[in-house]
Amino acid sequence: MTNTRIQELQGTKTRTYEELKLTEARIDELNLRKKRVEEKWKLTQTRRFARLKRIFEAGNCTSAQRNLRLEFRHKMSQPILGEEIKGDGNTFIEVALIDAKGNVVVTEPEASADVEIVVLNGKADSWRADDSTDGEFKDKIVQEMEGKKPFLAGNVCLKLQRGIAVLDNVKFRNHTIKMRPPSFRLGARVVDKIFDGVHVKEAETESFTVEVYSKKCKPSLYLLSIPACSPTFTCMLYMLNPLDIV
Repeated sequence: MTNTRIQELQGTKTRTYEELKLTEARIDELNLRKKRVEEKWKLTQTRRFARLKRIFEAGNCTSAQRNLRLEFRHKMSQPILGEEIKGDGNTFIEVALIDAKGNVVVTEPEASADVEIVVLNGKADSWRADDSTDGEFKDKIVQEMEGKKPFLAGNVCLKLQRGIAVLDNVKFRNHTIKMRPPSFRLGARVVDKIFDGVHVKEAETESFTVEVYSKKCKPSLYLLSIPACSPTFTCMLYMLNPLDIV
C-alpha cells in the first residue's frame, strides 16, 4: 500500500471521528432540550393539579373558575371625624375572604392576599356589591380632592392572615366634611395578582354619614381638640355662633 493511500485512509478516519463527535454533541444537546421540556411540562401539570385541587376542595367542580368574595364581618358604628373607625360595641372591624360555602378561606396563597380599603359613594342605596361588576365598583370610589390627602388616614392596605384582616387605627380626615352629600360606604378589594383564574368579589359596608363630633361631648369642648386653622374648626364655630364667622 502506497504512502498516498495510507494518508487518504488516515484522513477519512479523522473526518469520521470528528463527525462522530459532532453527532454525539448534537445528541447531548437534544437530550438537554428534551429534559427542559419535560421539566417545564411537569411544572405546568403540578400547577394545574394544585389549581384543580383548590377548586374541588371549594365544592365548585362544575366551573373552571372558583368564586370568592370579601366580607366586612362587623357592622360599623357611627364614624366620628378624626376618631378611629370601629364596629358596633366598639369592636374592631374584620375583613374576611369567604368561599362559596360561606367559610373563611385558609388555604394559601389566597389566605394571605393583600386587600385595600377605599371610600365609596354612599348615595346609591340600591347598589349592592353582590350584583356589581369590577367596573361599577371602581366607579363608586370617591375621588380624592385636588391638593388634599386621601380621605382615610391610617393603614388602608391590609394583609390577610389565614383569610382575615383587621382595620387598625383608620380614620376619616377633616376635609371629608366638604363632600356633598356627605354619604359614604367603606369598600374592600383585593389588589395583588395571586388569584389566577379566581374571581374575588369586592365588599362594602352600609351607607353612612360622618359626624363632626361625638354626641357624648359638647361641641364647645370638641373645638379645643381641633386646630384653629382647620375647616372643621370653622364649621363647628359657625354651628355654635354664626355671627362669629361674619
